[in-house]
Amino acid sequence: MRITARTAHARTLTTLGTAAVLAMGLVACGGDDGDGADGGDGGEDSVALVDRDPQEIMDLAERATLGADSVQLTGTITQDGVETTIDGRLGGADACEITLTVDGATVEVLGVDGEYWMKPDATFWTQQGGPSGAQVAELVGDRWVVDPEGSFAELCDVKTLLGSEDDDGDEPEYTGAEETTRDGEDVVEVSIEDEEGDGSAFVRADEPHYVVAIVREGENEGEMTFSEFDEEFEVEAPAAADQVDLQDLG
Repeated sequence: MRITARTAHARTLTTLGTAAVLAMGLVACGGDDGDGADGGDGGEDSVALVDRDPQEIMDLAERATLGADSVQLTGTITQDGVETTIDGRLGGADACEITLTVDGATVEVLGVDGEYWMKPDATFWTQQGGPSGAQVAELVGDRWVVDPEGSFAELCDVKTLLGSEDDDGDEPEYTGAEETTRDGEDVVEVSIEDEEGDGSAFVRADEPHYVVAIVREGENEGEMTFSEFDEEFEVEAPAAADQVDLQDLG
């Protein structure tokens, strides 16, 4: 079977999707869906965050985090011996820039005003393109590949990437909470136990109660950090001469 540039593109999307799934498995908090809430205490009482039930803490944290319009996300995940790193700013359809490295191959993703592009490196094309991977890498060169279907939209949206609608498996159990600091900020560390292993979620002690980090141990170990919530940023679309549509390559 001859593998065309289109097939290589499909395989690229599959790998990016896998990286997104890995990220969601690491950071998904469970609980509410984040609609219409800002992660505050609702004015009901003045109980300190650390004194609340761990599940309630995570519910507040999820509402705050998924309620953000933008976030800076960095982290590394290892699953089945494959290391995936992600470094990006997610601002939904308006603006998005992400760098993903999967098993040593790197893909950059840009999103501007609902349009999306990706720029895989030669290693990525070689790994994912099969016999024609090297040829595709040469044809594409250093150009940005057009994503006409908006396949990367989910990667760029905070709610979609970090929220989980997966009902398979057991819900995480939050077993305790204690005050600590992380990067000089007062946080509450919530202990997590589930089928994926143990870990901790670090939740901002002050409102809004954003999740600022997730650390997982065990077989699928990793760490994700979140910052710059709701901060505006701009992304510039690639010049037309620096873009390529894989459908034009055959």
